[in-house]
Amino acid sequence: MRRRVVVTLLDDPPRLDGRMIYEITAPDGAIRIEECPYVAPVLTPPEYLEMLAAAGFEAELFVGYEDRPDDGREPTLCFVARRV
Repeated sequence: MRRRVVVTLLDDPPRLDGRMIYEITAPDGAIRIEECPYVAPVLTPPEYLEMLAAAGFEAELFVGYEDRPDDGREPTLCFVARRV
């Protein structure tokens, strides 16, 4: 299986409009394409922390977007949390 993601950044409110495209190859070589469209909010680290707090977690940002080099790969946020 191979996955490709196509994303467009929309404004007002900021959100992602995207499609995950899966190319699935069966053992006999047949290829099936499936698409999964999605719309998701663009959240900032403080908004993630607010959501985690609302869910009963005390959290802090371990690795943020600004803490990594721009290597052309999609950035990842990492939070450390504990249940309170």
